[in-house]
Amino acid sequence: MKSRKQPSAAQEVASAPHDPKDLECFTAARALLKRHRIHTRDILNGKDFLFSGPVEALHAALKKLLEVEHRTSRFLQFDYAQIDKYFLLRIVGSRRYQGDIAAYFD
Repeated sequence: MKSRKQPSAAQEVASAPHDPKDLECFTAARALLKRHRIHTRDILNGKDFLFSGPVEALHAALKKLLEVEHRTSRFLQFDYAQIDKYFLLRIVGSRRYQGDIAAYFD
């Protein structure tokens, strides 16, 4: 019996039915966040990602990322907070999805 490889979180978002403009905004938001990521920390069942940069741009990117993820991702939980001039994004999920979480911004 062959096991099928599960799609990554990003592939799941890309394949979900939605407005093409959402996919474009989602991709741009991930790219912006990847450029401004300054630290990653392992937590129980997930990771924390810390970002530093232009506050308005980071806030808009996180808001869009979560908007799309909350509509399409069934297996990961996303939340963010602003701490002074930094933003913290927390992604958690079951053991099965730890690889997706680890590779989210790769």
